[in-house]
Amino acid sequence: LLPLREWREKDAVEAPLTHYLLDQMRRAALSIPLNIAEGSGKMSEGDKKRFYSIARGSAMECASILDAMLVMELISQPVVQEGKVLLRSIVGILTKIGRS
Repeated sequence: LLPLREWREKDAVEAPLTHYLLDQMRRAALSIPLNIAEGSGKMSEGDKKRFYSIARGSAMECASILDAMLVMELISQPVVQEGKVLLRSIVGILTKIGRS
């Protein structure tokens, strides 16, 4: 996601919390496509919806991490806005899939 790219370019501050947030963002971001892929391979609708729901939760977690990084002044508002546009789209799609 965008914040990871911005952090690499700016050589992120060597602080434990910064590293924790970066690691958590990576894990949550990776969880989205992995759970979508696993859900799409399931035969029952209940199993599919469960994995899509997990992916949706991971996308919402990414948005929350963006908010935390903004408050901590680790990333800029435009980066947060761009990331949230993408995440809103992902959450919207996964919400519709989960309801169908």
